This record gives sequence, structure tokens and C-alpha cells, in this order.
Amino acid sequence: MGRLLLFCGALLGFALGASLKDVPSQLISSGTPAKRGEFPFYAYLEIAVNGTSGETRKCGASILSDRFLLTIFSCGLNATIGPDSASTAYVNVVDKRKLQDPRVQSFKFKKVTLRTAFSHDAVYCAVIELDKPIRFNRDVQPIVIARDVEKYTQEGQFGTLVGMGGTFALLQYARLQITNPDKCQMAYGYDYPLGKDSFCAGYGRSGAQEGDQGSPFIVSLGREQVQIGFVDQFLEKNNRSENPGTFVKTSGCDKLHELTRNTFKCI
Repeated sequence: MGRLLLFCGALLGFALGASLKDVPSQLISSGTPAKRGEFPFYAYLEIAVNGTSGETRKCGASILSDRFLLTIFSCGLNATIGPDSASTAYVNVVDKRKLQDPRVQSFKFKKVTLRTAFSHDAVYCAVIELDKPIRFNRDVQPIVIARDVEKYTQEGQFGTLVGMGGTFALLQYARLQITNPDKCQMAYGYDYPLGKDSFCAGYGRSGAQEGDQGSPFIVSLGREQVQIGFVDQFLEKNNRSENPGTFVKTSGCDKLHELTRNTFKCI
């Protein structure tokens, strides 16, 4: 029962800044409800944790290929795996109250394996291997990963965060502005160093909330949705209205290809 945990790069911070007042006020946890098929790459995770009495961790993820999902390290840490585990991944979910909908596909975890960081900064992500293939259709499709993440994570640019949060039932999204990393670091303090493989977007209650860990942050390139990051582990300081949240960049395409047997698209 190995774990396929993939260390992906350093944590990024969210920076604030004067321009943040122009960012739309929707939250992931109370923002714009997504339509079925609008974000066909989204996966919802309910993870049973080894060594606990019934603890369930709720996270977001993205579909890399028919067998692999991408999420944050902390979501995969100590996850139970195997056919008898309670850890389950769901795709084609737009309402957590309707996981028995016949359109929803569910999967057990086959592997969650640890790897070293892709950069010199020691932060991380997780790749989860599923017990059976995802059936792709109009509403379920893999994400494309950006190879040159730096191109899309400059201060003032916008992206879209997709997730459910810990308390709301519906899949939601919010358009967020990427903010200055130095100001972000000041907001969180230097006891929480933000690595060069992170970026900042949104602010406080206008962005990621607890339960959104691992949820994808995307940009649209023409008709293609491309992932550039995912929600870092939730920080209590994210709750403060003046603070941004933190994202990890989805860098390291070569290592991801190695771990997923070259089954996903990176551009």
C-alpha cells in the first residue's frame, strides 16, 4: 500500500495591493455556481486518514489523465488506499449532496507516492493513481498543464479558481487577480516563508476557503482551459479580509510525465 505523493514545487503566497479592490467579490465557497461540464477536469476528494478515528479530509483535485489526479501534498498525506478504504475520488460532481447521481463517477485510491521537490524549495503536491480508468465524456475531461507557468503568474493577471470549500455543497468558481508576492509575504509574516514556485491571488474572503486545498487555478487560452496552480494548504490568516490566499504552481511537467507514464498534456 504505497503512496504516490509527488512533491511539486514551492508554496506561493498571495499578495494584496491597491488593485485588489477591483477583484470580483465572489468566493469559491460562496461564489458563482458552476454548470455541469463547465469545468470538466475538476475532481472532489473525500479522504480517510490513517491513524485517526474516522477523520475525513475534503479536498479538490484536477484530472491529469484517465488514471491520475493532481492535488496538494497535504491532501494525500497519510491517506488510506485500496478497495476497502473510505478514501474516494468523484468526478462530474456539481453538488456534494448528490454523489449518488448516476452521472457521477467514483474511484478508490490505488497509490499516493512521495517524491522530492521539483525545485530547490521543499514544497509539494500529490498525484493520486486511481483504481480504474475514468470514463471521459462531454462533462468529464482531463486538464492541460502549463509548462511555462511564469508567463501566467505575473502581478495583475487574472485566473479562475474552481472548488467547493468545506461547508458549501455546490461546485463554484471565482475570477481572481494575481498579486504582488512581496506584499503577500508581508501579510503572512516571515514565519511562513513563501517559495519562488508559488503565487498569490485574491484576498481574504474573496478566494480560497478551508476545504479548497488542492483545487485548481486555471487560465483560458483560446478554447483551452490550462492549469497553472492549485490551492495551498489552508491558513487561518486567509480568513482575514485583507489577506490573499496561497497557491502552488503546477511546475515540473517532466516529473509529472514520469509519474503518470506520459499520459497527460503539458503545453
